[in-house]
Amino acid sequence: MSNSSMQTTKFNIQLGNSVEFKEGFFEIYAIGENPIVETSTIPISSTTFSVDLDNSSDIYYAIILTITKSNLGSYAKENPIQLLSIFNGASAAVVLNEPLTIANTFCYAQFMQVAEDQSVHIGGNARSIKVAHLMRLNFMDDAGNLSPVISSSPNALETNSYSMWNSLSNLLYYCLNDNTTYQSFLEQTSTPDKSATSFLQALSALVHDPFNKVEAIYELVCAEEQPYTPSLPQITLPKGNTTAVSQWTLTIKVSDSGAQNFLIGGPAFVVFDKNDRAWITNNVTQGTPNSSAFCTILEPDGSPASFSPLFGGGLLGAGFGVTTDKAKEKIYVGNYGWGPSQCNPQTGSLSVFSSEGQMLSPPNGFTNGLHRVQGLKFDGKGNLWMCSWGTQNPLAPSDENYYSFKSYPSSVVVYLQGDPNRMVSYDFTGFESPYNLTFDLVFDKEDNAIVSNGGNYSKDNEDECQVSSIYKLQLKEGKITALASWKDVDNKDTNGYDSFRQVAINSKGEIYLVAMGSNRVIKFNENLEKIAVFTKDMQRPWGITIDANDTLWACSFGKESEDSNGKPQLGPTGIVRIKEGSNGNYSSQFMMLPSGGDEVLLNNGLPLYGNLSGDPTKLNMLPCYKPLMRMTSTNIDRCGNLWAINNWKPAAYIDLKENPGGDGVVIFIGVAPPMF
Repeated sequence: MSNSSMQTTKFNIQLGNSVEFKEGFFEIYAIGENPIVETSTIPISSTTFSVDLDNSSDIYYAIILTITKSNLGSYAKENPIQLLSIFNGASAAVVLNEPLTIANTFCYAQFMQVAEDQSVHIGGNARSIKVAHLMRLNFMDDAGNLSPVISSSPNALETNSYSMWNSLSNLLYYCLNDNTTYQSFLEQTSTPDKSATSFLQALSALVHDPFNKVEAIYELVCAEEQPYTPSLPQITLPKGNTTAVSQWTLTIKVSDSGAQNFLIGGPAFVVFDKNDRAWITNNVTQGTPNSSAFCTILEPDGSPASFSPLFGGGLLGAGFGVTTDKAKEKIYVGNYGWGPSQCNPQTGSLSVFSSEGQMLSPPNGFTNGLHRVQGLKFDGKGNLWMCSWGTQNPLAPSDENYYSFKSYPSSVVVYLQGDPNRMVSYDFTGFESPYNLTFDLVFDKEDNAIVSNGGNYSKDNEDECQVSSIYKLQLKEGKITALASWKDVDNKDTNGYDSFRQVAINSKGEIYLVAMGSNRVIKFNENLEKIAVFTKDMQRPWGITIDANDTLWACSFGKESEDSNGKPQLGPTGIVRIKEGSNGNYSSQFMMLPSGGDEVLLNNGLPLYGNLSGDPTKLNMLPCYKPLMRMTSTNIDRCGNLWAINNWKPAAYIDLKENPGGDGVVIFIGVAPPMF
């Protein structure tokens, strides 16, 4: 805890263009875990005012200003327009304006409630509130200064988020200008179950349902003068793009590993440690098809940690495998490899680090029983389960192998109590094959492991064919046995090879499995009996996350097609949000991130694909306008931000052998209820 004392905090109301504040009242309170029952309101009639507050940096305050009169007239009491600022106790100067109101509502969406009487309650534990504030600082600081994060690459106009933020700020500005616009916004965000009666109530509803009335809300102010710029109506869309806005979401994209000569390349999976840092596996050396030898660690706001990128401990081509122990003090990374075999781990390995980056594994990692590790997790008893991908064949076509490495049966390997010297394994008795391609696992309430096998299909070699499958495994008295299984033998479209990937379990014990080959999510009961299939908007789904409300978030790797000239084209990449209604029916929405008009750049300022000619004297740059790329996973931080992992670049016909690695992470702000 920091030392604290009272200080005079100065507030300044700064409205856009021609609107001038005249009268209103405010309430202010320190944010805590217990809801604020009652606060006093303080009338003001000046754009500047002061309040004496505890200046501890461990305290975060919320101030809600209700505007009752401006130079344009008075505002109805029953439909208040409020500005919201959330600031740190150490801040001596705080601004109230439209952009901060928008950014705060998004960043604190999972901690904010607007009651029927239009009072605004924001509450949460200190750790979560701090992380939310760090993310808010990516937009604007407490004093109203624009952040270089949102206004520079890889954000700025490489995505539509900067313009989205300004457009919503313009909407608030015009709600202050024109009651017709304001009433229309309230109407568009109201539902049969709940009417929106204040701007913050309407905006909060929009954050939680970003797909609602997108075109109608956009039309409210798109033809008006734009006081906050750049805004959505000002975007010049790249060729082939059809819309500047597909849903009302704000994002922060991050692509800085901490070193420009070790760029993020092919990130695959992310977990959060005890300090809320994001540990992200890094599959390839950017610009090549070869395994990288580091992982990326980002602070809660997406900036690189002081010890990122992190090398050593056997890191080599880490893929889908990264997890923490129960205390989140140790991080375990599975090494899989990419591209030609000579650039991959010969068999497989596990790297272990402390949350501060100290190497806890040997230089080549722990290798006992492992063969190219993918997904891994601890069970409730402290045993570390790992998916061991058996074959040495590359995941995608690669250069000719110079050496012949032996393949082994795919398996599940368990380090009892996390001890590499106490190992048991299971290789799917009666179904053994290097081509099971064991990929991911999760645990049910009885601590049984639900394990996915990707399966394999080869049109040239029948011996390399293996149907996709899912197993329920039990570890008891040091032995692993299968309690149930389901094999994709009835899928005629894919010959049983469905490329199963991530598996997840909801609070009811229902199991969800993504199947790339057939573009679907399959739902099973606890006995692995198939009970439902979801296909809407699925574009080769790879990862699936379930939030605290049992909403599904399935991210797409992208589905290719051919245009009229026979050139491969990638379908839209995005995240499918699947929600179950009270009647048992499901709704599905497709969340994307459109371009803001500028091409995507790497963190070193070069184009995403670099120089395709290979000759520095002959530049051949292919521009890319897809900031959200081929994704393999998402995860939710403690504030409800959804971290979406750009694993692979968009153009497979270029990248299949030479340059596959995606460029970083896209963070969707405040969209998903966190699990912790």
